[in-house]
Amino acid sequence: MVGEMHQDMKRRDLLQMLIQIVSKEDAVEIQDEAAIAIANVAKDFGNKADIRKAGGVRALVKLLESPDPDVKRSSALALSHLLNDFSNRSEVRSANGLRPLLDMLSSDYPEVQENALNSLLQCTEDHLNAREVHKLGGVRKILDYTAMPQVEHISLALLVLCNLLDEQDAILALMEAQGLQTLVKLVNHDDSKVRQSSCTAIVKSCKNLDAQHTLREIGLLSALGTNLQSSDILVSSSAAAALGASSKNEKTQNEVLKLAVIETLLKQLGHEQNVVRREAMGALAVLCSNSKIRLKFKGLDAVNVALKLLGDDDVQTVVNSIDFLASFADDVTLKNDLIKQGVVGSIVQCLDKSDPNILITGLTATGRFALESEGQQAISKLPKAVSRFVELLSHPNPLVCKASAYCLGNASQYQPNAVTACGSGAIEQLLNLSAHLGKNSINFAGEALQKVLKYDVPVKYRLQDRLDSDNQIADGFYDMGHRGTTNTFPNLPELQKLPVDNRREVILVDSKEDPAFLELVNSITQSIQGSSAIEAVQKIALRVADVMGGPVAPEQLADFQFKFKITELKVKLQSNVIPIGSIEVGTFYHRALLFKAICDRVAISPCTLIRGDYNRAWNIIDFKRISLPGSPETKWSPDVPPGPAIVDLMFEPGSLLPTDSQKADAYRRIE
Repeated sequence: MVGEMHQDMKRRDLLQMLIQIVSKEDAVEIQDEAAIAIANVAKDFGNKADIRKAGGVRALVKLLESPDPDVKRSSALALSHLLNDFSNRSEVRSANGLRPLLDMLSSDYPEVQENALNSLLQCTEDHLNAREVHKLGGVRKILDYTAMPQVEHISLALLVLCNLLDEQDAILALMEAQGLQTLVKLVNHDDSKVRQSSCTAIVKSCKNLDAQHTLREIGLLSALGTNLQSSDILVSSSAAAALGASSKNEKTQNEVLKLAVIETLLKQLGHEQNVVRREAMGALAVLCSNSKIRLKFKGLDAVNVALKLLGDDDVQTVVNSIDFLASFADDVTLKNDLIKQGVVGSIVQCLDKSDPNILITGLTATGRFALESEGQQAISKLPKAVSRFVELLSHPNPLVCKASAYCLGNASQYQPNAVTACGSGAIEQLLNLSAHLGKNSINFAGEALQKVLKYDVPVKYRLQDRLDSDNQIADGFYDMGHRGTTNTFPNLPELQKLPVDNRREVILVDSKEDPAFLELVNSITQSIQGSSAIEAVQKIALRVADVMGGPVAPEQLADFQFKFKITELKVKLQSNVIPIGSIEVGTFYHRALLFKAICDRVAISPCTLIRGDYNRAWNIIDFKRISLPGSPETKWSPDVPPGPAIVDLMFEPGSLLPTDSQKADAYRRIE
């Protein structure tokens, strides 16, 4: 036994003398006493590094191979006191000390075995050491130790095994050595610590799907069911953890249904100890991925209990409770019942917590509920929910950002949420997220961005220079030009407050505020009645060109003084924002915007607006799919392209230019 350390033992010269004795003395009695003295000195954390630097760790490793069991015991004891210093763990590996520690498990002396196991337990907390122990046959040697008669430290050996099982190769080695059968047998051991440790090892093993199937086939579930009833809270909670880990496949879940374990787990949710509540809820969350098991919760109070546990102080309990509630999102009927119970609001409240795991789980769960309209509408009724999603897009943890983008994207499929998101800076945040995170992050941020932009057409056009047929130009649309390098997107009221400057004008499309535009739309609507879709397109093109200054010959384009007229309008209106109906001289981008706005109002589809460089913009209509409600059947002629074509609004208004033609290329770019 190691006694209390005398003050003189802290003297550096005495420490060095002890290491000298251990290194050079051959008498086993002196080696034993010196190793015990070093163990005593090593109790002071400040001495641990000094012992290593003086060669003490390597000297002790050498003594592990002594033929004398007392020397083995004392040297392993000294190492166990040194190994909560991380550098000492690496030193043992580099000194080839892992193999002799493993060999000591076959000793006839329990104290030697115990000290070796304590040293191995700390060593294998270092993943490089754990990997090396596995390569040295550590899994097999630990299993052999547990099979020895009357061994006293099986629980300790199983904890070492747990450290090894972080590696998939070690799990495979365990399966090859029939170790799963050993673990199931030990789940029924008389010693509660052994039962607990074997359950922990089973949890680690279940990272392998084949291991889950094997454990089911060799009777694990019934053994766990018995341990769930244990009065020892560590045994019952570890059994719940093992049940959850081993039940991540449908076959095992169906077997669980035949047992009475779900009722036991539900009862444990009310236990006074955190660890019991946590593991019980974790197991239930896994089991609820099975639709048959979910139905068992109808009429039970489990959902209300889970909602209550969202306020638990234990982080993992909260995470497990969210996962449990989210599992119901896979069933439309049950999901809608939970939404009516206020589950979405309760989960969103968890997003005010700071723990990243709670945030990731809460955002992902909310996103799952938001896949359907009921969940989206529930989110819209929570005052700060969407703005919190946006705020979390800038969280330092990239997994929180990813979950937030997923949640925001789903919620934004409902227009009020998308509008709130845009007003909260979602577009800027998603663009920043795309720019600063890795390739995978760009994908999820981009997907969320597309969903948000569907409901903010002005920003979509500024950002992407394109509006497709389903991007309708409604009243209140404004075109502020290409974004350039900026990620700022001022709204219309902000733009209207700015003093007149020399930047490109902002074009406003709003029939309620622009009588000239409204009159033009009404006039065109009347003029195209009875026309075919193609005739209507050409009539609109001619009117757009006419109100915007008429045709312009390509060679006279450089002399077309639209900028001067635009500046006059800005000064006259004392605003950078100009109603589109007030523009009398307009170039490509004015005309293309007006054409798209009119087509959307008279329901000509599909009509696309694309912005190019150097003030160019154009409209593409796919004449193979063109439609106009109430129009007569189209009469095809050689002049009508059989597919997508640009509608000329500048040079020969009304001409249709197939997108793959030279004329279309000339229209899109400066020669």
